[in-house]
Amino acid sequence: MSHGDLRQVMAPVNARIVELTGVVKLGNGGAIGTGATDVDCIGFSLAKVGGEAGRYRATLHHKFRKLRYAHCVVEGAADAAAAAAKGQVAMLRNVDVANKTLDFQIVTPSLAAGASVDVEPEDGATLRFIIVLDAGKY
Repeated sequence: MSHGDLRQVMAPVNARIVELTGVVKLGNGGAIGTGATDVDCIGFSLAKVGGEAGRYRATLHHKFRKLRYAHCVVEGAADAAAAAAKGQVAMLRNVDVANKTLDFQIVTPSLAAGASVDVEPEDGATLRFIIVLDAGKY
């Protein structure tokens, strides 16, 4: 079966738009793993922000004009129910593309009775990132 019709929906690549991806395996207490395969980030590095529960700072390797989109998903360490006291959702904070940084904050899901809480993700969890930036014209 021919899939020639797919060519019609594929948009040409815009040279201004840059997509960065990353996969980071965590150890206990939200620490970033130190093994050879624990950190695989393309175009940025990731560090845990000291003194902030569940906060990770992405530092871009290059300067960009603006952030188009950023997302982090927390992948559970095991095929089991996620602990309510552990972070399961990531939100974006402190976006400063001019200084090449943005923070991802891991939080508990918001409950009807209260707000989300900043906490560490589950021990052994994996963080998966996608960051889309606009290089613009300089």
